[in-house]
Amino acid sequence: MINHTYIIYSFAGSVLGIILITIFIKLGFVSQAGDKAKLYLLTLFLPVLIYIGYIWVIKKPCTVELLHNDSFLSRLCAIGYWFLDYLIPILVHILILVLLKTLISAWYARTLIKRYTIVDKNIYPTVMNSVETLCDKCNIKIPQLIIIPKTSIKAFVFGFRSHYLVLSQGLIESLTEDELLMVLAHEISHLKRKDFLKNWLSVFFRDIMFFNPLVYWLFNRYLAEIEKRADNDALELYNNPSDYALTLIKLYKIKARTTFSDYLLASVNPYPSFFAGTSVLKDRVENILIFNNSKTSANRIYVRYLNGFIILVTLIILAFIC
Repeated sequence: MINHTYIIYSFAGSVLGIILITIFIKLGFVSQAGDKAKLYLLTLFLPVLIYIGYIWVIKKPCTVELLHNDSFLSRLCAIGYWFLDYLIPILVHILILVLLKTLISAWYARTLIKRYTIVDKNIYPTVMNSVETLCDKCNIKIPQLIIIPKTSIKAFVFGFRSHYLVLSQGLIESLTEDELLMVLAHEISHLKRKDFLKNWLSVFFRDIMFFNPLVYWLFNRYLAEIEKRADNDALELYNNPSDYALTLIKLYKIKARTTFSDYLLASVNPYPSFFAGTSVLKDRVENILIFNNSKTSANRIYVRYLNGFIILVTLIILAFIC
């Protein structure tokens, strides 16, 4: 059951998370793309998870309603009720659309696998050898390779149990062997870090909080950071920032216009490309050019402390807001 608290938690939790992450970044506690991505993803998930815990599991009553006062918090509650009157019918339709999108994705993924033959190593030996080398370095299972006969530029991974790497013919023909290797290293990073699953979860949480513009900002920041993290992972394997940046810019320049079939491809992976989006191109190129192979991510325990701090503060404040 959805009540007014869901609306309040969504907005308040997002605001709190954004403020805390901004402070951590400004103070230099977090600087690496991977660490930022974890914080953005946590803040995207947290309001809904806390709502489920407080309202569905603990069945916590509205704190403000119990006080019966005319404070700022009681007005906030009133806003939540007002939003709820208008949003519940829309939310039901949004959930149906989310389910429909998931079914379309599953259908098109199966279609993709059936339509295009899994590539044998003998057909594309250079590509397959590169993939095997990268997977060996990253200590992950080798994905099955699918080549789609399109002139457009496509490269992405998908799959939960079985993993697939999809490349377009146009991409392979447009790149030198070294350039293609850099693109493959980027995609293998997404595979290693299970970004496909995280992307789908982030899309789900974004969609069920469709009324909150802040979650779209968090979602976009998360996606931008995982792209930069994949760039960094690729550069750790092949430390050549200038060539990597030039490859990225080159592919942006020759990328064909989006077609309907491209939208279907996008349904398989909600962020389905090495290119990610022109809005983050400048940010990615700057990140690539300042790459330093000696820089490492913050200590894992340290990042967990920051995550724990965000969770604790959000739990406490949301408990008293509504």
